[in-house]
Amino acid sequence: MEQIGIYIATITSGSPEERLRALAPLGLAIALFLADIESSNDVSLLLTVLEQAITSIANTGRALALGQLREIASALENYHCRACRIYCIYEGGLWQSALACTLSAYNIYCTSNWAHSDMLLGTCVHIVDAFVEGLQTVLIGATVSATSLVYLPTWGAIDGDLFIREIAYNCQLIYKGTRQIGGGIASFYWVLVLPDRFIDALIQGEELDVSMFPQHQLNPCLTLQTALSKTSHWCRQAVLQEEDTLSVLYWRPELPRTSSGMKTRSGTGGQQNWHNTSYISASYCGIITGENGVVRLSAEELESAFALRHQVSIRQCIGGVLQDAFQTGRSSIGLHRHLRYPLCFCDIAGVPALSLLNTHGIEARTYSDHLCDWTEELPRASIGRVLAKQPPAHRNLLLLKISSIAYRRPLRIVTPLYTDGHCDLDDNIGTTPCTEWIA
Repeated sequence: MEQIGIYIATITSGSPEERLRALAPLGLAIALFLADIESSNDVSLLLTVLEQAITSIANTGRALALGQLREIASALENYHCRACRIYCIYEGGLWQSALACTLSAYNIYCTSNWAHSDMLLGTCVHIVDAFVEGLQTVLIGATVSATSLVYLPTWGAIDGDLFIREIAYNCQLIYKGTRQIGGGIASFYWVLVLPDRFIDALIQGEELDVSMFPQHQLNPCLTLQTALSKTSHWCRQAVLQEEDTLSVLYWRPELPRTSSGMKTRSGTGGQQNWHNTSYISASYCGIITGENGVVRLSAEELESAFALRHQVSIRQCIGGVLQDAFQTGRSSIGLHRHLRYPLCFCDIAGVPALSLLNTHGIEARTYSDHLCDWTEELPRASIGRVLAKQPPAHRNLLLLKISSIAYRRPLRIVTPLYTDGHCDLDDNIGTTPCTEWIA
């Protein structure tokens, strides 16, 4: 631990070159430390030191070049994600982090405090700032690679999320603002992935009808990964159709949209402008409620924005999730709204009830109790429907994966009743989801 402290001191106070050189030895020292721990207390000590370093870089890092800042912040958040995962295994619960959600936006193994408009900036912001710098010479309509917007920390997200980089590899720039930004704009970005026609309406400054969305709300996220998961969640709620092709919009919201105000004076019901699932860091997303059922971005927000055509459909994105889920021959991923977890974490305290992927090529609406076996039912008719919808290049691979799935005893499951398509209650407000038990 002493050697880790020396490396972190160099990273937080050394010259830029010394800081960058210390990143790799720090990673090795952390790996050796985690390989020889005896309890979660050892991991807690490491996480506390890492969070102090992440906060220090967020406070003082603007003196560094953007590329250097991005590399240092990304490495530290990567190590933090890895240590949080180890902590969950030893402690049996999520790490209660002191970091803001903007400093742990890719971390599904820890919780964050209330979100607000003055949060310190982390990797989720630095990678977008670096991408925006490169857009200055790119013409509207040009093909661009947005893979740099996809940050995949080791053990910080679901294994196999590389398909998101494939989605981002071949994008088309359809809008970019002039970057004449005033002081009334937040310093971080919100991300929305929606069908092309919705993004087109927003970037043209038009009113967008959101009455079909749950609670008449849009939920912009902090990362592209979470935004894609949120889009899949809306598809499960029958708000969006699988055939819709997708675009992504990044923008910096006005400060009033990101305030930390509570829905009630007691704090019951959560925040007015932020939604989260059980306070999990990667789950944080904004709340934009339509006035009279419509949403419009302001002129100043559009100045900070850029939009890309993904040129893929929701159906293809779901295919990528399925391909990841069945890498080992049986489903290894559990879902809860816009969160995805390894199924081995279903019994970790703080992890919400997870659902399996169904056999029709979309996420299942079946929820499992914790502390029970997982199963997948795979009728032959369903196999045919899945394969028929897959691109030829993926069909044989998916057939091999599906064919090796083993059957186990059935689950006790619960099916959400989306009676009007607008059931989307917060987990953190003490309410009971509208569900019905079935044997």
